Amino acid sequence: QLKHRQKAAIELHDRTCNNLTYAIRLIDERAHTQPSKTDMQEIRTVLQKSLSQTRKVISYLAADDSAETVPQLRQLDSIISEARHRLGQLSFQGEIINSITDLQCLSEENGELLFDILNELFSNIIKHAELSEGYVLTVGIEDDAVHIALIDTPANRDADLVHGSGLARYGRLIEDRGGHMEITKSPEEWALSATIPPA
Repeated sequence: QLKHRQKAAIELHDRTCNNLTYAIRLIDERAHTQPSKTDMQEIRTVLQKSLSQTRKVISYLAADDSAETVPQLRQLDSIISEARHRLGQLSFQGEIINSITDLQCLSEENGELLFDILNELFSNIIKHAELSEGYVLTVGIEDDAVHIALIDTPANRDADLVHGSGLARYGRLIEDRGGHMEITKSPEEWALSATIPPA
């Protein structure tokens, strides 16, 4: 039961809440203009996805663990493709560089950790990064470990520079599994470097 509750909480935080954050930001960005049919369709798609994710969480809480699993590489490609689209819709300038062509080196559990961290990072760019200053996120494999790096500029340079409380939890999970995560920050630059071990 604890495992199902934790899985449900992660799903709500990393997917549903992040989708809703994106929808709110998109509405805020378009508030000063007449929303286009495309904008309305985009918001509807995000809300539909959030509804689907909420139903999935309900099945977790009901201890229905029979949901179909998505192959890891296809899921990674989907996360990156969706992030490119959303960041572009909000006029963020930046680059996502993915050199991974095979995730066979990662255990299923660490593959899920990779997807959760990426979803958190993309949501944090939307919530905390400066639109016009750009961002660069890279994902690759070296020595069977996945390496993630992100650099952006904080939108609120006077803030305490915390780029999302969820990252502290992921840092602990990575270190518990023998990996490493480091965050460096200044008013001009926020950077993350993380290594997820194969198993």
